[in-house]
Amino acid sequence: MEWNNYALAKNYTLNTDANGELYVTPIDTLYKYDRNKLRTNYIEIPLMLAFCTNNKRPSKGLHMALGIISGLRYRTTYIQEYKDVLDNNKEKERRTHDSFATSPFLFKATARLSFGGVMIYGNYAINSMFKSGMGPDVHPFEVGISL
Repeated sequence: MEWNNYALAKNYTLNTDANGELYVTPIDTLYKYDRNKLRTNYIEIPLMLAFCTNNKRPSKGLHMALGIISGLRYRTTYIQEYKDVLDNNKEKERRTHDSFATSPFLFKATARLSFGGVMIYGNYAINSMFKSGMGPDVHPFEVGISL
């Protein structure tokens, strides 16, 4: 499972039109936004080809892996936390569950390199995060260290 959070500029909001196409609009100044993010959730299945330099003692060897990760989106949530100027700056939260034109499938190229208990990895989305013609052409990438 994978959860991704994409922070948006505090003065813009995401909307979809009647055709489901994504567009961005300026936020009403009656609210002071503290949090403005899009969260996508995917169930993922990796398919990797791996190699280890020391098969007799794997904990002492260098591990390398390359492959593809396929993902199926099961939820997209748009979260906004704000203070309502018209209601004594009362803190409020708005959660919207919609696809927001995100692609139902995500395919990522992945590479991993590990030695001992430390792994360095990188993933790059081969297809766009949004449906073709329904939003910007965004290809998320991830790099990290796993202990």
